Amino acid sequence: MRLPYLQNVYVTTLNLSLICEFYERVLGVPIKFKDKDRWAQYDASMTNFSLSSVDEAPEAVAKFLLVFEVDDLAAYRLKIESAGGEITARRDMRRHGILLASKDIGGNSLQLFQKATAPAQR
Repeated sequence: MRLPYLQNVYVTTLNLSLICEFYERVLGVPIKFKDKDRWAQYDASMTNFSLSSVDEAPEAVAKFLLVFEVDDLAAYRLKIESAGGEITARRDMRRHGILLASKDIGGNSLQLFQKATAPAQR
């Protein structure tokens, strides 16, 4: 039996259109499916990333933390700020990389991670 893989992660929001606009501007992820103001699903490489209206989400969905790996943290920081998001912290994890914590325009937590570059080989 193969190991399971993460098929989808989704965020519940009160204003789906507004949050969709934010993530489309910041991440530039291609949309796979949208059901009016109830659900939007995006292709995020090896998994799906979705945004859900409160009506569409199960009652137990309350908190989440999205972490996206990116290749240019500085560029994404500017995108978050220009889209109305807020940078809340930056953490240098040395040989692992850098983590940028932020909030989207709905106040939801979002983190971006950039791996450390490998030292040059001699």
